[in-house]
Amino acid sequence: MSNSPITIFLYKKSRNLKAIIDEINKADQREIAVIIDFPENNCIREKQKLIVEIIASNLHKEVKVSIHRPSSHQGIRNIFSYGLGKVFEIHDKAIILEDDTIPNQSFFSFCDEMLDRFETDESIGCISGCNLGVKSKKGSFFTSRINLPFWGWATWKDSWIEQQESYAFWHKYRANYPTIIEDKNLGYFIPIFDRFVQKDKSWDVKWSMHLLANHKKSVLPVCNLISNAGFVKDATFTHIENSDFASLESYHLKQEKITNPSEVELEKEYLAKIKLLFQDMSRRKSKQ
Repeated sequence: MSNSPITIFLYKKSRNLKAIIDEINKADQREIAVIIDFPENNCIREKQKLIVEIIASNLHKEVKVSIHRPSSHQGIRNIFSYGLGKVFEIHDKAIILEDDTIPNQSFFSFCDEMLDRFETDESIGCISGCNLGVKSKKGSFFTSRINLPFWGWATWKDSWIEQQESYAFWHKYRANYPTIIEDKNLGYFIPIFDRFVQKDKSWDVKWSMHLLANHKKSVLPVCNLISNAGFVKDATFTHIENSDFASLESYHLKQEKITNPSEVELEKEYLAKIKLLFQDMSRRKSKQ
């Protein structure tokens, strides 16, 4: 099983960075790319200096670290294209974390094993460590046609670079599958994706739309491997401090024998949890 390189996207928050680095050190990861967006002001510039200091003082010395900074501010919409573009100039796969996504040890081994296992499977486009609290005693993983949010995930260069800048892929998908909105599991998300074409605010929804439109599923563990500690007031999207999805408990995944459990039931449960998260965020936003 290969030891996949890690990419961490950072900007101004450092409160959980040491906890993330501690888990990386335990996992004996040997190569890390750090992506730091260009600061919008001097206050953020100072916060970024602290981020670099935390990395330098806590990450094991034998780990090869590269830091990538764009020459202008990219924002949440474009920074992932910039950062993963840099990473995929060198590597053909990557494990991706952000400043508030705290992994456990099972996350790294799960991503490594799934990246190896599905490397040549064109029906799989992404590996995720967060399943929003889905639990099953059967097997080790399941697949889903929709994957959101991407709190700790992994993918291959070939899958990522297939994305188009425009939304022509989505218009084509909707034209070819006009009745998808009637699907009892996917139907809720289609109007959300349709509206997003006009908003186009972030990378993650577009990535999920790309995977769905190109018939690429995501692989998820049967227990949650990531805790998102970013449900705070200064968060970009998860400014819901008392959400049921804040700091989800993560569990150790037994991987002695990788088997595939009931696909339909677990995907159905996972999609229901995404729907609850969307509804939660929408209600809080309307009260602001």
